Amino acid sequence: MALATAYAEVIGGWSAPSRFLLNVPLFDREPLHPDIGGLVGDFTSSVLLDVDLREPRASPSAPGGCRRSCTSAPSTPRSPGCTCCAS
Repeated sequence: MALATAYAEVIGGWSAPSRFLLNVPLFDREPLHPDIGGLVGDFTSSVLLDVDLREPRASPSAPGGCRRSCTSAPSTPRSPGCTCCAS
C-alpha cells in the first residue's frame, strides 16, 4: 500500500486534477494443473483505484486516499479486490 500511495502522490504532483484513477493489476495464476507453471499467458485482472488527494494528510505516515479507496475497491468471488489492505 505504501508503494501505491507514493506512486499516487507523484502522479498527483504532476497532474492537474487531484482526483484520478490508478489501474492496479492483480496477478492470479491458479494451480489448476501440474504444468500450469510452463503455460504462457495473461493471468491478470485489474482494479481501478480511486485516488483523492484534494485533502492534505495530517502527516506523511497517515493513511491517504489510496488506503481508503483500496478498502472499498469492488470485489468478486474470483477477485477479492484490495481487501487484503484493510488491516
